Amino acid sequence: MRELAAAVGEPLRIKYRSFLLSPQPDPRPMRKEQIMSHWRMARSAPGGEELNPELMERRDFPYPYSTPASLAIKAFALQQPEREGDFIEAVERAHLVACLNIADLEVLAGLGEKLGADRAMLRDMAADPAIERAVVDDHNAAIECGIYSTPTLEFSAGPRIVGAQPLEHFISAYRQATGELPGADPGFLNNN
Repeated sequence: MRELAAAVGEPLRIKYRSFLLSPQPDPRPMRKEQIMSHWRMARSAPGGEELNPELMERRDFPYPYSTPASLAIKAFALQQPEREGDFIEAVERAHLVACLNIADLEVLAGLGEKLGADRAMLRDMAADPAIERAVVDDHNAAIECGIYSTPTLEFSAGPRIVGAQPLEHFISAYRQATGELPGADPGFLNNN
């Protein structure tokens, strides 16, 4: 999103939403193998060069599910809303590049602490039923809108973009959303 903002030359208002790609642990051994196959394919796409399927395959923990990270992101955003995107990027890098267990709340709290969040408060907030309800509500709203993939970007006016795409697609969608609809809000919704 930083690249899109730089390319269009103006700040963007971003509203992040939770989408639980894997809401529960999936202990099937083939699950991790299938996902690593996707990582290997994605590594050849622009921006995917740092994906590290070989390291993730060697990790001894089950492939992480998305609920703990989504809870931590919501909790972090309550502490530091202006840095929510930074935390999401840190979680993504921890998962895809460093291949850490982002289903482990201690790993997530450590990432948040590096960005200035209170580690204990982040852990406590991530365990709060109100945070869980907010994550589930986001997820259910995404499903009701027909969103079944991550990332999904939706401009408040204009097209929906599903999946990792070249920057040019985002720029084109941004220009369509702001150029064809006078007065349209250039902010967009990121379902992750």
